[in-house]
Amino acid sequence: MYKKKLPFLLLLLSIILVFGQCKMRPKTIVTPAFYFWKNDSDNASDSYSSANLFEVEVDSLHPKRQYVKVLEVDWNPAGGAYPRAKNDFYSGFNDTLQVVPTVFITNRVFENIKTEDLALLATRIARKCIQEDYSYTTNKATITTPEVQIDCDWTATTQERYFDFLRKLKAAPNMEKVTLSATIRLYQYKYRDKTGVPPVDRGMIMLYNLNDLRKYEVSNSIFDKKEAEAYLLNTPSYPLPVDVALPLFSWGVGFHDGKFVSLHNDFHPADVSKTSFLKKERDGYYEVIKDTVFQKTYYRVGDKMKIEYVDKQRLMDAAAVAKQVLNTKKTNVSFYHLDAKILSHYDKNDLKDALNLIAE
Repeated sequence: MYKKKLPFLLLLLSIILVFGQCKMRPKTIVTPAFYFWKNDSDNASDSYSSANLFEVEVDSLHPKRQYVKVLEVDWNPAGGAYPRAKNDFYSGFNDTLQVVPTVFITNRVFENIKTEDLALLATRIARKCIQEDYSYTTNKATITTPEVQIDCDWTATTQERYFDFLRKLKAAPNMEKVTLSATIRLYQYKYRDKTGVPPVDRGMIMLYNLNDLRKYEVSNSIFDKKEAEAYLLNTPSYPLPVDVALPLFSWGVGFHDGKFVSLHNDFHPADVSKTSFLKKERDGYYEVIKDTVFQKTYYRVGDKMKIEYVDKQRLMDAAAVAKQVLNTKKTNVSFYHLDAKILSHYDKNDLKDALNLIAE
C-alpha cells in the first residue's frame, strides 16, 4: 500500500517545492531610464518639450538614469574618424540624475581605421564623456556620470579593432572609476561565437530593429516577438551582466515599385489624418493617392508607405522577451527614446506595466 502511494507523495512534494520556490523568488530590481537621442542641430523646442515631459509626465516612473547621446563618430576617407554630431550634456532636469554619456560609432570607422590610431580615438572620446571629478553641477541639477556607453553595430570582421578600441577606452585617463558598457543587438547576442563578447563591464541588449525595414513584406521591423524569440532559442545566458532597451518609436517607410526610397522618423498612424496623400490599404500599409513631396521625398500616385510603430501589446511583448535575457537581480530598463511626440502616443501606465512585467 505504501509503495503505491509513494509516487503520488513524491509528485505532491515536487509541486510544493516548485510553488514554494516561485513564491520565495525575489523580484528583479528595475531602474527605469530613457535614451535622449536628439542632436544639437535638431529643433531646440522639441528638445525642451521632451525635458518638460520628463519632469511632468515621465517623472512618475521615478527614472534616475538618462542615456544621452553626446557624440556620433563616422568615417571620412580624407579625414578619418570624425564627429558627425556633437551634443553637450543635457541639464534640463531639476533633480539628481545619473547621466550616461553615449557615443554612437559607425561600423565604417572600424572597417577603415588603422590600429595605431585607436588609442587617440579612445582618448578623445574619454575626454568628451568624462569630467575630472566624475560629476558637475548645473543651476538645476547635480549630474553624475557612473557609466559611459558605446553604441556600435560591429561585425565579425570589425570585432578585433572594435574590441581593441574598447580596451584602450577603458584604460584612458579618468575612466578607471567608470563602468564601460556597450550595446548588443540580438544577432550579436545569439552569434557570439562569431561576433565575440565585447570587453566591457556591462551590455545593453537592444530589443528592436530586428529585421530589414527596406523589405516591403516585413510589416514591423522595429519589433516582432517571434523574430526576437528565435534569437533566444537554444541560446545560453550572456556572459556579461546585461541591461535592456525597449522601443518607443515609429517611422514611415516609403517605396516605389516595391523598392525602398525613404525613411521618415517619428511618423505614426495617428499622423496620417493630417496628410492628404495617403490612403489606408490595411493595417500598417498605405497607398499614395496624390503626387506630393513629403519631407523632401517626392512620391507619385501608386507609391506605397508602411508605418511601423510599437503599440501597447508590442511593448509588453518586448518586456516579456526582456525577462528572458536578464541575468542579474538588478537591471536598468531604458526606453528608446525620450521625445514629447513619441510619448504622447502612450499612457503613463503603459510604461509602468512593461516595467512591472520585467520586475515580476
